[in-house]
Amino acid sequence: SNILGLGHILFRQGDYEGAKSHYERVLAIFEKAYGPDDVRCATPANELSSVHLYLGDYREARRFGERAVRLDETNRGPNHPELAASLQRLGSVHEVTGDLEGARTFYARAAEIWEKSLGPDSPRTAEAWLSLGRTQRELRHFPEARKLLERALATQVESLGPDATKVAFTLDDLALLAQSEGDGLEATRCAQRSLSIRSRALGDDHPLTAQSRMTLARAHESLGDGDRALELASSAMRTHERVLGATHPLHAEDLGFVARLRARRGETASAFSSALQAEAIGRDHLRETASVLTEEDALRYESVRASGLSVAISLLDSTSSPERCREALDAVIRSRALVLDEVAARHRRVVASGDPRVATLVTELAKSRRRLAHTALRPADESAREYATQLGEAWKVCQEAEQALAERSVSFREESALHRCGFDGVAAALPPNGALVSFVAYDHLDGGVRYDAFVVRAGSREAAVVALGDGAAIDSAVVEWNRAVRLGALALGHEAETRAHRLSIERGQRLRELVWSPLEAKIGDARRLFVVPDAALHLVNFAALPFGSDEFLIDRVETLHSASAERDLQRPITEISSAPNETRKSGGLLVVGGPDYDAKKLWAGLPETIASLASSNAARHPPLRGPLPDCEEFARIRFAPLPGSAKEAKEVASFWKNARGPGAPREPGDKRAARLDGRHATEARVKEEAPGNKVLHFATHGFVLDASCASRGEGFRGGSGPGASWMSSKPLLASGLALAGANHRDAAGPDEEDGILTAEEIASLDLSRTEWAVLSACESGVGRLAASEGVFGLRRAFHVAGARTVFLTLWPVDDEAARTWIRELYSARFERRRSTDEAASDASRAVLRRLREHGEIPHPFLWANFIASGDWR
Repeated sequence: SNILGLGHILFRQGDYEGAKSHYERVLAIFEKAYGPDDVRCATPANELSSVHLYLGDYREARRFGERAVRLDETNRGPNHPELAASLQRLGSVHEVTGDLEGARTFYARAAEIWEKSLGPDSPRTAEAWLSLGRTQRELRHFPEARKLLERALATQVESLGPDATKVAFTLDDLALLAQSEGDGLEATRCAQRSLSIRSRALGDDHPLTAQSRMTLARAHESLGDGDRALELASSAMRTHERVLGATHPLHAEDLGFVARLRARRGETASAFSSALQAEAIGRDHLRETASVLTEEDALRYESVRASGLSVAISLLDSTSSPERCREALDAVIRSRALVLDEVAARHRRVVASGDPRVATLVTELAKSRRRLAHTALRPADESAREYATQLGEAWKVCQEAEQALAERSVSFREESALHRCGFDGVAAALPPNGALVSFVAYDHLDGGVRYDAFVVRAGSREAAVVALGDGAAIDSAVVEWNRAVRLGALALGHEAETRAHRLSIERGQRLRELVWSPLEAKIGDARRLFVVPDAALHLVNFAALPFGSDEFLIDRVETLHSASAERDLQRPITEISSAPNETRKSGGLLVVGGPDYDAKKLWAGLPETIASLASSNAARHPPLRGPLPDCEEFARIRFAPLPGSAKEAKEVASFWKNARGPGAPREPGDKRAARLDGRHATEARVKEEAPGNKVLHFATHGFVLDASCASRGEGFRGGSGPGASWMSSKPLLASGLALAGANHRDAAGPDEEDGILTAEEIASLDLSRTEWAVLSACESGVGRLAASEGVFGLRRAFHVAGARTVFLTLWPVDDEAARTWIRELYSARFERRRSTDEAASDASRAVLRRLREHGEIPHPFLWANFIASGDWR
């Protein structure tokens, strides 16, 4: 108890490292004396959770917090006050890493326990109300936040006194709430009172005093007093850096705020430097923290982590020096798609580990993902409450399996070469006559989202930046052009096709004028282009941007390749790890085409009457490789046969076997070509056969559920809870491929494959040997967009699974047009030995040339549907 007490004293004094050392000693003593599962270990575990939280080590804070909750709940029961304390602290970890809903759940449970056991006038109860009020403020539920915070303040003042240090916590949050509501004077009053309490009780050099000083700085900023705000913020920043260290995430937040204040005062050099420093700290902390988080939790933390990138880019203009532009682009390169890289690297590590326990966890995760997908997408056959319960249970199991695998993989985590990749490496990787175009969407200092583009020419050490303007206008232009192109997919008759083409040209030129024409002077005569999109620009095939009625960007360049991140240009082959030798197959081709969506006898629970009814009622679509469902109709949609996809599969397999050119497969195993079609193209066979192949080719129906699923969920029985928000949290469930038996998926049991291969399930496969994954299906490149992380759908899933390059479509796919483009692609690759970017560009140009020669309308829908994403080689 003496050691524990010394830890408490050091903690209150702000000596968090010293406190940690004492708490660790106590935990070690208790574990030796009583065993690791004794309830007495919960107390030091709780304290270690708190101290790690203050030190910015969110990974350890979460680990100790979860241990304390587990010990308390197991030994003390579900209603003990000490359990409430553990729940409260674990809630803080979830809050700081961006999981506000999870934090609110923990806080609400703590409040309920304390209010029942200690009464509504207890300071502990007030502590829970404060935490709940803070999360409501961060969720922008301001009336509820004020009610909770004022209730907490009144209780604290009554029970602890008006000058108690715990009162300052509530005053800080009331100040931030007032600022959010636009009341700068009230914010200043609350923040000044908090600062006075902490200065008297803790001294001016305590980190909590610095926190109050920073809150006051933000209040002065809202009043337009930038000078006073900068003075306070600079003082707070110095304290946090001295006490917490230069790599602490709170120091990064301070740097970002100070950079913004300096930028508005015209101090651009110091503002730029501080902003990049903030970005570097926040980026490194995200990478370290994400290593033990599920993908969902890592993405949440990425959305709230400290960053200075937007401030830095806001300070660039046409007069900025090449050095400053290079530094900004270097930061963009290092910060892009961090969670995608971490999740993909984790997948490679677990596949290659050879650890039996890891293999078991991988199997459990794949099984839980299958169950989750089956539960989320099956047709309605029970009430909304039953559905929500079943989905919630499947969700929890999936999250627990992914969390266990993430924690296990840390033990053999190694620093990736890609983490060190920056401007120099990317610039050096550009081939002769090449140029990199990197788009960035960011929050501008003056408000609103804007787009900029960086351009780097091969052989140059310089980067140029071009401001493209208002993000809303560009996003709208992307949407309008895609709509116009889709009209071409649905147009019937020459007159309708002509109108659709004219509209796509008109809207495409508008988009080109916004995002490409301003770059042409910087690109110059470079003919091999590499584009890294951001935000809505991920949904643009730049090769199809029109110049007049019959010329496109593809006519003006040799190649144009899309990358998920700039690092794709120099992604080393050693990054593509593979499974242990005993589990690796010889590289070859697996082609899946023409599945029998009405295949029967795949599941034990399929009555003949249901099978007949489903077949007779199957919806008949045009020869497009995928319906365009919303979440309501997907539950009952039936996939129509695709004769062209079966022919395409045969042609691809034949081409692969017969290729004799210099680029033909040369290793003995490379000649192997497996084809799954008809009733054999099952989900189980695909999962079994896909690993180990160099090329995967899917010619089938694809689907992408619309964004309304994230807010409505009517197609999944409606209501609140998991069924109403699953797509926003698990977007990889919202896209996938239809395989054999998909029209009878409702008959599959909970442990059976249902014929719908979701992106979520694909992410569990070992595709570390796959060089190409060709997805010849409707809108296989579409999905939910996330800042800096790209598109959440099939493309992300295949990259996570290990595929180096993924061929995707952005629009509906015409059955025959797809076959033509695919023939040209494989011919360029395996007969003429062209690189990936060359083969894709050659295929588009060949189809476009054929359309022109035959006097047909060169609508992008017919020749520009496919893009290649990932490795360009």
